[in-house]
Formats: sequence, structure tokens, C-alpha cells
Amino acid sequence: MLAVDIGNTRIKTALFDAQGQCLSIQAFSHRERQLVIDQMQAVGSGMVSNVSALNDQDFLLPGFRLLTAKLPLPIEIDYHGPETLGSDRLALACGAVCRYPGENILVISAGTCITYDLIENGRIYRGGAISPGLRMRFQSLHHFTGRLPELEPSDDYSFPGKSTQQSIRAGVQGGIIAEIQGRVEETSARFTGLKTLLTGGDAPGLRLSPQMKIFAEPDLLLFGLFQINTHHAI
Repeated sequence: MLAVDIGNTRIKTALFDAQGQCLSIQAFSHRERQLVIDQMQAVGSGMVSNVSALNDQDFLLPGFRLLTAKLPLPIEIDYHGPETLGSDRLALACGAVCRYPGENILVISAGTCITYDLIENGRIYRGGAISPGLRMRFQSLHHFTGRLPELEPSDDYSFPGKSTQQSIRAGVQGGIIAEIQGRVEETSARFTGLKTLLTGGDAPGLRLSPQMKIFAEPDLLLFGLFQINTHHAI
């Protein structure tokens, strides 16, 4: 089956065999969506998560399902208005509980937005948080001020910053790290044995302390789509 993750900035696909082995992963820009559709037609079955402005109907091909909270899922959803819950967050939660059954899990996804999703006892999705992502923070500082430049992420920063560029990066990149650390500490105090997973396109560039004991799960969303597709077929 083919897992299709249509995000706000790019599309990723993963081809799985029947045993859940990932055979290949590809990434596409939104402009290359016809290549994704061609791949879907060639494979013939799978699951789609779409959180972008692209039209759902373009990807509803024979043999493919669009992920929503209405589908049978391997989790219970404790969330007001589950129909408003992003399919990416659903897929991440389902991937997490299938990979770490029975655990209290916090899934952090660092992409266009940073999302935090909490699953209790490997079964109940309790909700989470959404905040602006790395590039969104850089862009907003430039857009909503008169003179601050729009920067790209860099390892050349520290606090206190000794230039405007260093100060911006200390605020944005250092601020995200402090945010994540605070969220992990707060949640760990409430849920025993919390397992924290980090995923998303910006995750590899975050300078998180090894003492935080965060597990990298770069393809968790795609794995979650495979698990949901398998669960739906039972």
C-alpha cells in the first residue's frame, strides 16, 4: 500500500509491503502533485492524509481512503469536535500507539507548525497543542516589523545574541527549544513513564539536550497511515 502525507509545504509518500516494511519514501513539492497521483494510480491502494489547501478530490482515487476521525482507528479520541482534528495528528497518534503499545506518549512534530499530541496508556488520544513552526516565526518577525530581516535557521546563535541576527535566532530557535523542554517537563510530571517522540521536517535541526530523552521518529506519520489502513481492513 501507499501512504500519502500531503503537508502544508510538501508531499511525502511511502510504499509498504503487506508486513509493514517500508520499501521506499519519496518527497514532492505541491507543484509536483501529478507525480504523486501517477504513483497512486500505479500502486492502486493506500491511505491519504491532507492538511494542505490542495483539493481532497484530486487524491480520492480508486483504492485510496482519505483519513478522517470517522474511520475505524486504533485509538479512542477524547477531543472536542474530533472532525476538526487534523489528519496528520491522527496519523501521528496512531503510529505512536502501534509502535509503543500501552505507553503514555507525547508526540512532537516540528514542521510548518509545531504540534504536541498526548496519548494516554497507548489508547486514549487526549489532545495537545499547536504553535507556529520555525520558518513561520522567522517570517512573522520580518512581516510584522519595519526593519527586522527575514532569516534562515543557523547554528550560529547563542543567548545573549550579540547582533540582530543572533538575537533573532536566539529568540526563534532557542525559544522553540525552551518551549519543547517546558512542554516535556510539564507533561512528564503529570504522566508517569512518558515516552516523548520527535518527528517533522525541522526536527533534525533542533539542538535538543540529550538529557531530554526524546526519541527521533522521522517517518512516524507515514507509518501511522499504514497502521490505520491495516486497522481499517480488519
